[in-house]
Amino acid sequence: MLHLQRWKLAAAVAMVVTPLVAQQAAEATVGWALVTNPLPASGNSRLYTFDTATPGTFNLKGESLAVSGSQFPSGLDFDSSGNLYATTNLATNFLTTINPNTGAFSNPRGSGLNAGFTISDLSWDRLNNRMIGLATNGVAGTAPQLYNINLATGAASFLGNLVGGPFDGVDVSLGVRNDGMIFIHGVATDRWYTVNPGTLVTTPLGPEGFDSNFGQGGTFDDTTNTLYHAAFNNTTFNGQLWSVSQVTGLGTLIGQMGTNVAASAVQVTDMAFAPVPEPASLSIIGLSGLMLVRRRK
Repeated sequence: MLHLQRWKLAAAVAMVVTPLVAQQAAEATVGWALVTNPLPASGNSRLYTFDTATPGTFNLKGESLAVSGSQFPSGLDFDSSGNLYATTNLATNFLTTINPNTGAFSNPRGSGLNAGFTISDLSWDRLNNRMIGLATNGVAGTAPQLYNINLATGAASFLGNLVGGPFDGVDVSLGVRNDGMIFIHGVATDRWYTVNPGTLVTTPLGPEGFDSNFGQGGTFDDTTNTLYHAAFNNTTFNGQLWSVSQVTGLGTLIGQMGTNVAASAVQVTDMAFAPVPEPASLSIIGLSGLMLVRRRK
């Protein structure tokens, strides 16, 4: 009788946990993309979702941040609680909260950037529970800067200038791996760099394999530890999704992005993945299911 009860408990836990794991695996392939070209008549960027296996199909969530002569969206990422944030190239009020279901933005805030530098990308550091901003002044050869951004106030705390060089100077893509290692990409050299999070020493990787230009962004899928690059290929003049080797920097083309939005010249200023629960969360959920079964005994 005892063995039968244990089997029932194990089966109940599996029934609770297995669908959740399968759901996470499915959701892990869904990315959010902030598109700045083509623009609707309103002149606003648009937020879409897409599957990384089929990046040509975009699903519209809604219009978002305005694109104008003085403002250009630059970064997009979720925090660990599932809140979505975006940045622009403004010197102040550069951080906004984005509704991931509608694209609507709210509460512009932001201060503390060094003169001449603006945020070019945004990435959540899961290890250290912080949002990192990459800032450049757009001058080739100049060391980019990193900031820790307070999500409540938008205050940017200066972490330092990157060390080493030679620097790209036009670094527009940022991703932070689960272990805290930082990756950046520059469109002047068309390559990725690793950044030691403790010393900020920068090491160039090999060329990604194509001529990149204009606004684009990078991010990690934390469930697979894959570095993705929502790039703009200057040769084909198309937005493309690439996966990137974290050792060599070489990119693997997955496909053209948003072909159902426009046949060409779709520009994704950045992409993001919603967080999934930690393994510990699944254990708690499984234990909860087990406790429920015990009470029914």
